[in-house]
Formats: sequence, structure tokens, C-alpha cells
Amino acid sequence: MRVLTSDLLTGLVDPAEFDVYLEDALRAYDPERVVQPMRGVVRLGEDSVWLIMPVVDLALDRMVVKMVSEYKGNPAKGLPKAGGLTQLIEASSGRLLALLDSHYITGLRTSSLAGIATKVFAREGSECLGVIGSGYEARLIVDAVLRVRPSIRRISVYSRNPERRREFAAGYRGRYDAQPVTDPGYAVVGSDILVVATDSATPVLDGSTLKRGAHVVSIGTLPERRELDRGTFMKCSLLVADKREAVLREAGDVVDALKAGLISEDKVIDLVEVIKGKNNVHRGEDDITVYKSVGFGYLDLVAANYVYEKYSNTSRS
Repeated sequence: MRVLTSDLLTGLVDPAEFDVYLEDALRAYDPERVVQPMRGVVRLGEDSVWLIMPVVDLALDRMVVKMVSEYKGNPAKGLPKAGGLTQLIEASSGRLLALLDSHYITGLRTSSLAGIATKVFAREGSECLGVIGSGYEARLIVDAVLRVRPSIRRISVYSRNPERRREFAAGYRGRYDAQPVTDPGYAVVGSDILVVATDSATPVLDGSTLKRGAHVVSIGTLPERRELDRGTFMKCSLLVADKREAVLREAGDVVDALKAGLISEDKVIDLVEVIKGKNNVHRGEDDITVYKSVGFGYLDLVAANYVYEKYSNTSRS
């Protein structure tokens, strides 16, 4: 059994290589061979939650059980807000193959799939990238977007914490015109691509100001959270979900927009179906697209198996 920490994996994994690995895995994805129960949610008060996500790929002979936590009060105590553990198991025997850092696995697969969605739906030649949020996953998603849209020249970053938005922008300065902004609206207006990566229970932007043809990436999740406002859904022409059924049920901002009659379920498409070529959706030049991600267990299985294989192959060489 291997213990694969985030420090070990950060130096081992090639994100661009994983992008290809994930897209190939989703293109070959067969729900008939995958056992994926609904995720469990354990709430420990208003600001603490655990998510438990099991999944089995019978053809691959792999099982993953991912536990991930969020404690909003932890940063004030000098502790990380998110954490958890992922178990990779040989399904046919129950043999534990590896323990992995759930925070790393979540960031790897979430950002990679966001990059794939951006490659499919964001306009070619996009130059301006807006970012709302300055956490771990925001940085990984920005990196993924930059991999698929090398035309980006300018990055505007908003975070409620002035120091964090300055640090975030500084990490890209030199390669890009990267600037912190003092209002989320400055990150929205004029952006060809907008990354929204927060844990907010209330909307963090005014979607009515989105540029024509913009592409929005949002990873806010849980039914009680509403990262995107109603104006975003009023303007969007196409809502793309990482997993359609889960987004319709678990993304609070999408649920709110549905109840308000701003979008209909037939307007929500599944990214995996697009990747597999089963939905040849047409995107107009001025259409605003929104990619909404809540995550699903099969992504964790693909990511965990990739890093396990990567480590095993490197160890043998």
C-alpha cells in the first residue's frame, strides 16, 4: 500500500498529460460498468461538512472511496479549510493499493475537466481572463485554462482578501498582464473567460455585465450555495454540466434559476456526452456559455488511478 502525499504528487504529475488521460477516460466512459452511489453528506454544524463519495469501475478493477471535508473556520486557526483522504482499492480483492490526499485529487480532476470544457466552449483567440476567488482550486483552474487558451494576455483577479488577490496576481505577472482588482465587477466586465471559484452562499458577481461570447467556469457546489446570480443564467445561452443529474440536484444557483423559470432542464447539457460525440452542440459567436461543476466520483477514480500508475511506473524505472 502506497501513501501518496500532495508534495510527492505535485512534482510527479504532468497536468497537461493528465488532461489527455482524463479526456480519453471520459470518451471511453461506460456507465454500465460503473457503480456510483449518491454521495453522502455529513454536516457538523453550519460551517463544517464532510462528503463521502464511493465509485467502482468493474472493467478497470478499481474502487475509490473519497472523503473530503470543509471547515470554514479553520483558516482563522491557522489550519487548512479543505482536507480529506482518498482510498484506491483493487475491486476484485478489496486490496488497498494507495492512500491519497483528497485535496490534491479534487484539485487535479476539477481543474483538468474545467480546462477541457474551456477548450470546447470558450472562443478561440480569447485574450482576457477574469478570476473571482484566490484559493487552491482557483489557481489550478486558471492554469488549466491557460493551457488550452494560450491566447490569454490579461488576467484580472478579485478576492475578498486584498493580500491574497495581490499574491495570486503576482504569481502570473511577467508572463501575463496580471492585476488584482478591488471589485468583482472589474473581473467580469470585458473578460472573454471568467473563472468563479468560491464557497459563497450568495452570488459573487453581476452576470448582467458579462461580455457577449463569454465563457464562465463555476465550481460552486452544495444546494444551499449560490455562487452565480440570476443575471448570469438570464444571459447564458448554454449551461454545460460536468454531470447533468448532479448539477440539477446539487448546485444551489442552478436549482434557484430553475425554480425561478430562468432556465429549463432541456437547456442543460452533459459535458461527457459532448466529449463522447453524442451531443454536437452548436455555439454561436456571441453566445454566453456557463460550465457548472459539482464533481462526481468517477473523476476521482480516474485521477487516483492515474497518479497511482504514474508513481508505480516511476518507482520501477
